[in-house]
Amino acid sequence: MLNYFQVFRSADQKRKHEVDHNVLSKIDPYLVTDLFDFQKEGICFGVSRGGRVLLADDMGLGKTIQALGVAHYYVSEWPLLIATPSSMK
Repeated sequence: MLNYFQVFRSADQKRKHEVDHNVLSKIDPYLVTDLFDFQKEGICFGVSRGGRVLLADDMGLGKTIQALGVAHYYVSEWPLLIATPSSMK
C-alpha cells in the first residue's frame, strides 16, 4: 500500500515551475519588479496553461498581482472581464 505522504511529496515536486524570463519580459516591468519568486512562478504557470488557471493561495500572498500579470501577458487579446465582489470597487 502506498504511503499517502510519499504521493503528495512526489506530486509537489512535479509542480515546481522555473521562472521563464521570456514570459516575464512581455509583462510591464513596473508590475514585475517587486514580485517574489513564487509569484513569478505563478504567473509563468498561468501563462503555460494558456491563462486558464485558478489561483487559490492563502490570503495575502498576492493572487491579485499574479492575475494581473497573467492578464497583462495576454493584453493583445483583450477586452478583459474582471468579476469581483462589490466591496472591491
